[in-house]
Amino acid sequence: MLTVTVDGKFKSLDDLRKAVIGFRGLSSTKVMSGQLPNILLPIRFEQVANIAIVDTEKRGCVRVNGKPAAVIAVRKRSGANTVKVVQDVKKLLENHNISYVPLIDQSEYTNRAVGNLLQNLLLGLIGAALVVMLFLGDVLSTIVVSLSIPISLLMAVVFMYFFKLNVDLLTLGGLTMAVGMLVDNTIVVFENIYKHKSRGESFDQAAAKGTSEVWIAIFVSTMTTVIVFVPLLFTQNLASTMFKYFAATLTLALGSSLLVAGTIVPAASRWIKVKRHPIFDRFTDLYGKTVEKALEKKAVVLLPTAVLVVISAFFISSQSTSFIPKFESNLLMVNVEMDRQLPYEETARIIEDLENKIISGRDSYGIESVYSEIGITSELAQIVSDAAQNKATITVVFSGSRQEFISNKKRFIADLEQLSFPGKITVAEMNFLQQLFGYPVTVEFRGNNIDELVEKAHLVREELSKRNLGTVTVRSKPQLTNLHVQIDRDRSLFAGILPAQIFMELQLKTVGKQFGTIEVGDNVLPIFLKVGEIETTFDVEHAPIHSFIGKNVLLGSVTDIATRTALSSIFHDDGERVMYVDISSDLPVSTLYSQVEKTLSSLNLGTVKYSVSGQKTSMDTLLSDFRIVIYVAVVLIFMFLSAQFESLRLPLVIFATVPVGIIGLAAAILVFNYPLNLPVLVGVLTLSGVVVNNAIVMVTVIKQLCKDNRPLRWAIVEGAKMRLRPIMMTTLTTVIALLPTALSRAEGRELESPIAWTVILGLSITTLFTLFGVPSLFELLHRKKA
Repeated sequence: MLTVTVDGKFKSLDDLRKAVIGFRGLSSTKVMSGQLPNILLPIRFEQVANIAIVDTEKRGCVRVNGKPAAVIAVRKRSGANTVKVVQDVKKLLENHNISYVPLIDQSEYTNRAVGNLLQNLLLGLIGAALVVMLFLGDVLSTIVVSLSIPISLLMAVVFMYFFKLNVDLLTLGGLTMAVGMLVDNTIVVFENIYKHKSRGESFDQAAAKGTSEVWIAIFVSTMTTVIVFVPLLFTQNLASTMFKYFAATLTLALGSSLLVAGTIVPAASRWIKVKRHPIFDRFTDLYGKTVEKALEKKAVVLLPTAVLVVISAFFISSQSTSFIPKFESNLLMVNVEMDRQLPYEETARIIEDLENKIISGRDSYGIESVYSEIGITSELAQIVSDAAQNKATITVVFSGSRQEFISNKKRFIADLEQLSFPGKITVAEMNFLQQLFGYPVTVEFRGNNIDELVEKAHLVREELSKRNLGTVTVRSKPQLTNLHVQIDRDRSLFAGILPAQIFMELQLKTVGKQFGTIEVGDNVLPIFLKVGEIETTFDVEHAPIHSFIGKNVLLGSVTDIATRTALSSIFHDDGERVMYVDISSDLPVSTLYSQVEKTLSSLNLGTVKYSVSGQKTSMDTLLSDFRIVIYVAVVLIFMFLSAQFESLRLPLVIFATVPVGIIGLAAAILVFNYPLNLPVLVGVLTLSGVVVNNAIVMVTVIKQLCKDNRPLRWAIVEGAKMRLRPIMMTTLTTVIALLPTALSRAEGRELESPIAWTVILGLSITTLFTLFGVPSLFELLHRKKA
């Protein structure tokens, strides 16, 4: 059996050029009639066509700092360390001597944020040490107490290593929040040991008694702070994903401080020197007298507090809600759109002039780099980002600190708006939150009539724009302008032209047609045949079409040609056509949502169905889950306190400090204009576990004094006086340690500052209630027992 293969491929350009495509003087009619010439003169391809290898028509380009460039995006695997990945990539490029310009470097943000948190952590540590020095008045005692902070932090970092927790914005945030609390347990133990030594007891007796008497109190207070984060572990939402690392490091740090207070502090108390503090003693006596008056007039203390709690609760419930604060970015996107009919070459020239103006102001605006995508740089860009030959996006990267690039961005935008430019320029800040969770509010329209959907979407956009709610856009692919050629069948047939013939000849004259391949070296290239050049409507109308009767007929004589516009693509969902209107705004999401709903209800949208979604949907789910988390955390705290004290009365006294924290939350919202968002809620959760600590220590001491058969009021007043200095020290160290984070204007403040202020104001107000309200409640609930 013989196997035969036939190879008729073109092997080179010369093969193609020399290919015979016909014979001179020989037509189809002569062949059909049998009239063949004596001599056949071949017509070769090169005689009737220009044959050359050409690049695909250029429709776009990428430039960095005004020079042609190739851009590569490197993304890390899940769980990989961002900073290390960036370092490895840079090292790889440098080893191969590759010149590069980093456009988006997330490690810089991470490094700056980590650096700022470390700075805040150090400042907090120093502030806490100064508070301890102020109250103790002894350098050696201050060193003993203050050393608990770095030791606890070091232990927490070691635990982080074993639990495989990376050092990042959230884990460092947890450590920073814990700094002021790390001395709480130490102060309580130290103060009690100091009390026993001042009575003349030996070091061993003072250390043993002083630690054992308050061990239950500091253990319970630490556990209440840790317990509030337990419900987060059982929720599957953004709050759990983001803040479980915050909670984990805070828990490890507080657990370490408990170990330090129970082991190192008693051993180090050997060097405690008993020293009188006459000024503070007088202040303590004055506080004792004030407590006695408060006990005489409990209503004066408790009723105004209850009224403030109720007012604060109503105030908070009336506030707007949001998702996550807007993060300031050093990236700015300048979107440029020219006339639709403008060719790519002209667009590129105009954009180059704009680029040069931006680059010339690099030093003035603190611009690090300028990255431009002009026209259609890839098929993917055309699909995903609506790239077109008349569009360009210039990404401007600013350098400097957070405050510097915010200021430079504002000046840059203001100057850009004053610029005389032939096209349309819109400026958009890089919004990572929007990329993750969509627009704050999105209105979705559904229906079968696409024209009606487009009409109603634009109507809503116009109405919302009038209300100045923010940036309102209709999400749609750009409309394409095209020539619509309607074939008149009667005219075309009378002229000897079939409709299919018009299509094929028009294809050859406009886009060309592939009719084979050619091998050139190691490459196989497609062969395209294109007849003539058609660029305008006039060219289309006067394009010759060959008819069967041997004449050329102008295309316009057998067709009706008109210019039309149409959507390049239509969105579908569940088989229905949909249109989207997206709203970006600095308003809280709940406020924006209500305004959008109000506008939609006032419009006549006909048969078009609509729904409102966006970040609001994610926010509602988050707030619902977080409310459950807070309720469960509060119940867990109460159950834990009840189990430890084997009573319901004492937990009620302690637990009364939790709702008082609402007053601090209301103050934070009122002073700093915070909406109810994720960081504020995390602050509330943290506050719920912290505010009970001072009350636990005070109630424990009062309970111990009551066991000695002392009068109830005497035990309350003396217990309050005994716990005054530890309470003031622990509160002040926590507040002072958090102030650098609360006042920070650097990277990461959007998440950390609301948490810090919520804890600072909530703890300050609940401390006042602990000092005067808790004694009153204790006597009120234990009056019969007395």
